[in-house]
Amino acid sequence: MANKKIAIVGPLTGPRSAYGDLLTSAANAALSAHPISAKAVSTKAVSTKATSTQAVSEGVEFVYMDDQALPHVADAVAKALIEEGVTAVIGHFNSACAATVKDQYENAGIVFVLPASTGDDLTEQPSRYRFRLCASNTKQCEVVAELLDAQSGSHMVVSDGSPYAEGLATVLASTYGYRVIHQENLYEQTTFDFDNVFLAGTHFSCADMLNHLNRHAFTGRVVGCDDCDIEEIETLLTPPYSIEVMKLDNGFEFYIRHGVKAVLDILYDDSDVSNLDMADRLRCSASSFRFNEYGDNTLSTWHHLTIKEQ
Repeated sequence: MANKKIAIVGPLTGPRSAYGDLLTSAANAALSAHPISAKAVSTKAVSTKATSTQAVSEGVEFVYMDDQALPHVADAVAKALIEEGVTAVIGHFNSACAATVKDQYENAGIVFVLPASTGDDLTEQPSRYRFRLCASNTKQCEVVAELLDAQSGSHMVVSDGSPYAEGLATVLASTYGYRVIHQENLYEQTTFDFDNVFLAGTHFSCADMLNHLNRHAFTGRVVGCDDCDIEEIETLLTPPYSIEVMKLDNGFEFYIRHGVKAVLDILYDDSDVSNLDMADRLRCSASSFRFNEYGDNTLSTWHHLTIKEQ
């Protein structure tokens, strides 16, 4: 019997590798805690052309692949994994990467588990094989609006121009009527015509935007998107700072670990399970999730936490 291969895919290298580290460490923690595991050794690929594999138990192995948070690299990774005949893919942290590959996995009949991709377009169509564990950008924007609207004055969204940030900005502009400017426009200002602000983009872009606001004595409420929910951001901020960061109810690590566990539970019960049967079992039996016909986990929600240093 050929090994069942489970792919763990994310930005293992590049400027967003902090999320790749989170992905691989959480996946390995789930593996080492699971009875299916023969041994768990932390490994990762550094090239989309080179696959790093890890023995899990007889008949099962993990495959680690690097998409660098770049859609064209994710496309190449997906094609390689389909050719390799993997059973399931867990990851593609970046929503633009996930959007690039989702139809490929669906058409190939590969179970696709998304622990942290929040883009609304990922679950617009019903799916047999796709399972998004985290809450969507639209739900994130609902909480952002509650936070900003609790403050008096005017509100602004600052986008770094990435597809992820533009998606958030579009929802906040169209649904809540917020003004939107881009990162470069913010840097042209040393006094600000808004009282509260939502920063949308990569964690390093948001850190740079907050540093600019602080240099010019901005005193309003600052809310950062969920990409800021990573320890590395504190190394990028210049004290004093305070930012309220959007956070998934249980955090990214929870969804990675429980996504891996859900797949391993099925393989532990039946190592010869078909991809379609795995998808059906995920839909019906994953205790931490409740999926609708579009593959969205309806139990996931957003909240916020404050990161502060004086």
